[in-house]
Amino acid sequence: STAPAALADTILDVRIVDGRSGRAADADVTVLYEMIGMEHGMIAQHATPRNDGHHTAPISIAMPGHWRFVLRIARAGEVESVVLVLPVTP
Repeated sequence: STAPAALADTILDVRIVDGRSGRAADADVTVLYEMIGMEHGMIAQHATPRNDGHHTAPISIAMPGHWRFVLRIARAGEVESVVLVLPVTP
């Protein structure tokens, strides 16, 4: 179980790894996120590659509730997505 996140302007840090070869430093990552149940639309933020497969993106969580994050990962001509739903508390 994941602990609830808190309201804030913050940095999302994700580490992308390849199950076959380890690090996936060459991945291009876009973070799309939205509050579930609101019709504000998804916010898109390109993640900056860091060391060791880490990618960071600034995000702004404005309200408590459940937020959906879609990590769109492009690598070697293929695109995959991972969806996470996280509770956010004040």
